[in-house]
Amino acid sequence: MEAKSYVCPTCGAAMEFDIEEQKMSCSHCGTKMTVEELDRQYHNLDGQYGDKNANNFSMNDGAATREDNYNGNFKVYRCASCGAEVITDDYTAATFCSFCGRPSLMEDRLTGALMPEYVIPFKIRKEEAVDIYKAWARKGALTPSLLRKNATIEKITGMYVPFWLYDYDATIDLDAQCTITRSHTSGEYRIVDTDHYNVKRVVEAEFNRVPADASEKMPDNIMDMLEPFGYGEMRQFEMPYLSGYYSERFNYDSVQMMPRIERRIARYIEEAGRDTIDKRYSTVNVMRKNIELNKMNASYALLPVWMLNYRYNNRDYMFALNGQTGKIVADRPVSKQKGAAWFATISTVLFTILMLIGRIFGA
Repeated sequence: MEAKSYVCPTCGAAMEFDIEEQKMSCSHCGTKMTVEELDRQYHNLDGQYGDKNANNFSMNDGAATREDNYNGNFKVYRCASCGAEVITDDYTAATFCSFCGRPSLMEDRLTGALMPEYVIPFKIRKEEAVDIYKAWARKGALTPSLLRKNATIEKITGMYVPFWLYDYDATIDLDAQCTITRSHTSGEYRIVDTDHYNVKRVVEAEFNRVPADASEKMPDNIMDMLEPFGYGEMRQFEMPYLSGYYSERFNYDSVQMMPRIERRIARYIEEAGRDTIDKRYSTVNVMRKNIELNKMNASYALLPVWMLNYRYNNRDYMFALNGQTGKIVADRPVSKQKGAAWFATISTVLFTILMLIGRIFGA
């Protein structure tokens, strides 16, 4: 088994996915090809490529070959370009040779049952992601200067995160006690009239492509907040899309993720049921509810995220950027030094103003 690095058919240099043109591009000679054209070329060289039932691949051109030895929880590959070791954990699907920088795809993590069905290609280039991050870092008056240093900014990384996309049919049957309250005055008295109603609702809904990240390393709350992704731009998975980015395969399969996604869909169908109750009611008290969920399908997809991890005051922080839409999810640290300086400045200004007021009125 091998890990693949796509090489330019013209000059032999590494080819990477060009976000702006949505094509594979060689930075050395300028050759450009669609993903399908490059994939078809490699497929013709090795008829097994792209077969979800295939377990072995024979193509060596530009590939990093795996060695059957482990170092703890890590696997060791060897870069076919320079011969250096490429060390990955069990879940890395795409990375780079740390010595020569050539993209390397771990083919054995992308075949058979591990092969994604879909991918949403990056639309935001690294330069754009860096500009977005810089603008975000400048907004906070108390943002630590560490976040603006090049050594921090250079760590921003394009990552294809594994997601399961679920299709569910859902039904809720609920009973609620509702009231409508009216009031009027009669002489010196205020009279309140309350009407009581028994309300019953049965609501059916279909939820398509509800995402749940399947990576152990990615915080679920951050990945959830990066939604929505535009599924209209989702494409059938081809390995060249990963060239030039990091990627991981899923840690949890679709069955293991079902309890989490069903809690989410149950919340959605309950909200849908409640939304059908007339807003004219003053109070709504759900007395009984019965939710039925029926999973129709689960698809494995890789979705694009720009990520930057950093540590400040012994705490880990993450800046995440939806690589398709540009939506930001981040927790901004606060510099204690800047906070103290800001407080001292405000205190000095207030003290000066009070002194001036005292002099004016004391004169």
